[in-house]
Amino acid sequence: VDYTSLRDLLKSGQWKEADQETADRMCEVMGLQTEGWLRVEDIQNFPCTDLRTIDQLWSKYSQGKFGFTVQNQIWKEFGSPENGENWEKFSDRVGWRKDNYRVPYEDTCFDSSAFPGHLPRLKSQLWWDYCLVPARLECSALFFRVQTCSF
Repeated sequence: VDYTSLRDLLKSGQWKEADQETADRMCEVMGLQTEGWLRVEDIQNFPCTDLRTIDQLWSKYSQGKFGFTVQNQIWKEFGSPENGENWEKFSDRVGWRKDNYRVPYEDTCFDSSAFPGHLPRLKSQLWWDYCLVPARLECSALFFRVQTCSF
């Protein structure tokens, strides 16, 4: 998979376009371009090399503010929550919830003023929406994968 376009978008601070490009490349890695989304089992089997590459690009061009590593660190601060109240606290912390409501993707902050860990949010990736619904155990899949890949 070629990450040149993702790199260029991140380098120029085009966060929204980079978020969509990230989702597109992740689907490409798993051969799911037609579907346009990944299942939990796809995340659980996502190649570490690609996950690490995507994370390193986000981290480098956001000066460490965005990326899966940052999200995972925040996730751990709340005790590696799998559901419920701590997921809500995590979502509040990264700016995916405000005033007890999920922030719609359309209202995502796509600039450098966003909370640490706010991006990538990956509009087309359904598991993020699951994460914002209490009692969804599968929402931790990405962070478990980041840990398995030894980030």
